[in-house]
Amino acid sequence: MTKMSSYWKLPAGLRQSSQAVAIYYHEDCVGHQLQHHPERPERIKAVMSRLKKEWPIHIFREAASCSDEQILRYHNKSHLLMLEDLFSKVSSNGNNIEVIDSDTKVMWRTKSAAYKAAGAVIAAIDDIYRPIDDPMKIKLRF
Repeated sequence: MTKMSSYWKLPAGLRQSSQAVAIYYHEDCVGHQLQHHPERPERIKAVMSRLKKEWPIHIFREAASCSDEQILRYHNKSHLLMLEDLFSKVSSNGNNIEVIDSDTKVMWRTKSAAYKAAGAVIAAIDDIYRPIDDPMKIKLRF
């Protein structure tokens, strides 16, 4: 491997602050595996591995699942019902794939990955708006 790119390095000013940045992630997100899609599990694992080598461990936070109630704050009921219908059609053995559009497909692990990803966004927003003296408060999020 060649000289490490500064892209992966946490800027010096942010290294000093425990409240500067957080990266939300959950292993379930790697379970959403679809052939011929750029967001492959191998790519996600490689990025997370590199980040964990370069950034302090305290910035990594495990994403929790969002609730249907939280989804309904941003999407209408028919959208949620459409997703639930698709989730119910895919089998737990991974053989079935349902297509939403040319770039969006649902397989048996999609629901967990999607709910964790949405939960990560919600947690990041919550953590941004925490009181200034709260140790979980952040300024940047990924």
